[in-house]
This record gives sequence, structure tokens and C-alpha cells, in this order.
Amino acid sequence: MSRSVRTRKTPPPAEDDRAAVAGEKNGVKGRNLARDGRFALCVDEDRPPYAFVLLRGHAEVSDNPDDMLHWGGLLGARYTGDHRAEEYAARNGGPGNLLVRGRVDKVIAFDGIAD
Repeated sequence: MSRSVRTRKTPPPAEDDRAAVAGEKNGVKGRNLARDGRFALCVDEDRPPYAFVLLRGHAEVSDNPDDMLHWGGLLGARYTGDHRAEEYAARNGGPGNLLVRGRVDKVIAFDGIAD
């Protein structure tokens, strides 16, 4: 089973190259990441000629309220625009949510699949 997650690459100036996602602490993904920190994240292009990238690595999970509000705002700005970032952060960065920052160990990518 898969479900969409909100993602963002660590913005510059970054000391590392981790991906960040937000999710529900008590959801299946949150429980599994707390138990076993390995992750796989697939991002696909669903228009011809189709492409995808699969990231595999190890996650750091945090439910720190300050981290959640900060990253909730960054993720919100990406998906809803700067004008709604604070609203998004307040709704999705509160209790019951978590921040997952992943160190990517392996990348598999294909472009032009239908070519």
C-alpha cells in the first residue's frame, strides 16, 4: 500500500543533503519508521515519456514541536504557496504529526520509460 506524503529537499544553505517529509505519528508509516528507520521513497513523473526516481536510506524521526512548525511551514509553502504556509504549519505541524528527515543511501532512476 502506498500513500502520498509531503516532501521537500533540504533547502540551501544546507549542511547535508537529506530529504524531508511530514506524516502522522500513529499512522502505518510513522509506526514503521519508529520501529525500523529504513525508508524507500519513489517520486514519479506520470506524463509521457514517464520517469521515476527511487530513494532508499535511513530516516531520523522527530516530533519536536519547533522542528514540526518550521518544516510544516516549508512544506506548506511548497504545496499551498507562501501565503498559506503558516496556516499549513499550524494544522500539520502540531501534535500527532512527525518530521522524517532521510539520509539517502541509494538512488535508482529511469527517464524516458516509454521511449
